Amino acid sequence: MKQIYALVIVLLIGINGCNDDFMDRFPPDKLNDANFWSSENDLILYCNRLYPEYLMSSFNGKGNWVYSENINSDYVVTNPFQKIPAGIHTIPTNAGDGGWNWVNMRRINYFLARYQKTPVSQEIKNAYAGEILFFKAWDYFDKIKRFGEVPWISSDLRTDSEELMAPRTPRVALLDSVLATIDKAIQYLPEKGKEKTDRINKDMALHLKARMCLFEGTFRKYHTELGLDGTKFLENAADASGRLIQEGHYKIYNTGNIREDYHDVFIAMGQFTGEKAREVILQRKFVENELGHNFLRYYNWNNDYKMGGTRALVDLYLCKDGLPISQSPLYRGNDSIQVEFIDRDQRLRQTICYPNEYILIPEQNDYGIQLPNLPGSTSDYGFCETGYWFIKYWSFNPAEKDRGPGTNPKGIQAFILFRYAETLLIHAEAMAELGRCDQAVVDKTINVLRNRVGMAPMQISSLVKDSKSDFPELPVLLDEVRRERTVELAFEFLRRDDLVRWKAGKLYEKKPLGMKFWQYMYPKKNSAGAYTTQVGKNIFVDQDGFLDPHQKQLPGGRIFEEPKHYYFPIPIEDITLNPNLVQSPGW
Repeated sequence: MKQIYALVIVLLIGINGCNDDFMDRFPPDKLNDANFWSSENDLILYCNRLYPEYLMSSFNGKGNWVYSENINSDYVVTNPFQKIPAGIHTIPTNAGDGGWNWVNMRRINYFLARYQKTPVSQEIKNAYAGEILFFKAWDYFDKIKRFGEVPWISSDLRTDSEELMAPRTPRVALLDSVLATIDKAIQYLPEKGKEKTDRINKDMALHLKARMCLFEGTFRKYHTELGLDGTKFLENAADASGRLIQEGHYKIYNTGNIREDYHDVFIAMGQFTGEKAREVILQRKFVENELGHNFLRYYNWNNDYKMGGTRALVDLYLCKDGLPISQSPLYRGNDSIQVEFIDRDQRLRQTICYPNEYILIPEQNDYGIQLPNLPGSTSDYGFCETGYWFIKYWSFNPAEKDRGPGTNPKGIQAFILFRYAETLLIHAEAMAELGRCDQAVVDKTINVLRNRVGMAPMQISSLVKDSKSDFPELPVLLDEVRRERTVELAFEFLRRDDLVRWKAGKLYEKKPLGMKFWQYMYPKKNSAGAYTTQVGKNIFVDQDGFLDPHQKQLPGGRIFEEPKHYYFPIPIEDITLNPNLVQSPGW
């Protein structure tokens, strides 16, 4: 299956014409226009430079991309706490920080202003222009999510360019330009299966369009202070996702093993192949002995952020009869982590570790999580602040763990960037927002996902509003579509974007609790006879006995200021350099 290397291919594979001189000539102002745009190979070399900038660009040896893209969710707790979800982040000082960086946009626009010079067929030129337009739309989408309105830049900037002093472009004109850009990318890019090996294809651009348009359509609908209609974008999201569904190129991975299939779809060494690859639209591959990481050593052993899920996340998972815990007779309560997982949606125990179900230390095959590692309960492999230890992406693979520890990482576990399950959920949500989500839509989207884990199918006619819903004002169908999205895509880098577009930032202010704590389950004592894990010493609980990791760290709780925290601030130096820029709302 043809997929994307998230890597400058030229650095790994001896593409004809590659040499150090090209890298010395890259940034664009050092390219010699007189002799560079001379062959298809020049187009390849230029495009290759941008691949790693957009496909998990912050991935480093430890695998921190997975951390950094998830720790700002309301459903994730870390130690120490993160300033963004706590609502205490500040304006960066240095130009270019905090996402306000335009280096790659200059590279993109430089290409678009010159690629037509290349003496190859228009079809060939269009294919590479499609890649660059795909990256341009993605870059702007990321900036819009962070800052709202940003300057629309259509030329490669120089020191005397007037655009250096450009103000923010109004949202309507800005998004129309981005939409036109992704549409042009879709027009230019080759069909799936007709692209060159490991390059962007039309389906990837369709998925990005669907994601982008769902964001903008719902942002406009719920941020009513903007006075903008999001219908056009919701229609585009429904159309793009519907086209991917209709084409039939993708399929949800389902072997019939409801206890493992959801977890296993995220596990592949090097690249996703076979039936798993049918669910993958865009992936990041790794190459043994050439490009690797230490993800397995750091992620599920929790050495960096001591991450845990929250009680609010766990409570969202339905019981296997398809009813929420507030309605289902199958719900056993939350007196212990073992009890609360009984008869629940199987995605829960394939996202959050159920005691003794996964082996975490490959060299000790009998070492499972008998109980979650809390502060003081173990001296090795980190701990989890809430008891809800994320197990998604975990692979019990001793060989993967041993592939190059330390400064020579060689782990090759691949990662999914665009997944067909998200496509289905985009379609269901867009159709629900448009008032067109009927049972047929649910059956070909949400119920396909439920079938993988043996869940009762959603029947629209039987839905009853959950009394514990975070969205009491929403119609029950739309509420349940949001629930399905949250549990299926948990810990897949999308939650903060969802809260922003739904105008649901106040959910950050919910106290992030963990599992019920019982001292007798943690009997370990130190040489002085004191419990190594002890309430009031290294863990804290609320009045009902649930872990309360922020009780002492953030005694005032997390805060969310509207509209301020729906946006990120522009660095002080950038505002100083360009007096036409207005700071983000609330900052």
